Amino acid sequence: MHKDALEALTSIEVEFASLRDKMYEERMMELDREVEMINDGSHPELSSLMQEIEQKRNQRLRIAEMGRKYLTDIARNKYVVAEYQAHCTFQSARRTTRSDMVRALGKKQQQMIMDLKLSSDTHKRKVTADKASLLRARKQRRMEVNELRVANERLGFPTSTKVTTVTTVELDSDFAAMGSIIFYNVTANVK
Repeated sequence: MHKDALEALTSIEVEFASLRDKMYEERMMELDREVEMINDGSHPELSSLMQEIEQKRNQRLRIAEMGRKYLTDIARNKYVVAEYQAHCTFQSARRTTRSDMVRALGKKQQQMIMDLKLSSDTHKRKVTADKASLLRARKQRRMEVNELRVANERLGFPTSTKVTTVTTVELDSDFAAMGSIIFYNVTANVK
């Protein structure tokens, strides 16, 4: 019995070892199939993981694109603002420069007029005039300026009449009146 039990135990151990080897082989074959499916990209778990990874990647790309567009818009807006500010600064400086030049020229003109008036004899006589005559003269000048302004607004600035070219007949008569007819005819024959 002991011998029979040992033989039975040995046969069970052999069967167990062969079963274990068979299970090992099956498991290795199953793992090899999974490796092939992973390499082919057809593994079910891999495809769901890849879909999730692809979705995360696409979302990150959208966020990065939106961030890039936002930063581009900010840079463009900063440029537009800086350009507008430079233009406004330029226009303001130009207006200031022009008004300063006009003011300086006006002062020079007034100074020249004052120097001219002070140096002339007629002004020296007018300086001694009384206050009432000065006020009348100022009022008269204002009235003349207003009349000219009204005429300018209603009729426009006065222009010269149309000038026509001189005909040869008119030239001949003018030269004859001046006594230069011979000179004119000589130059006309040379041409």
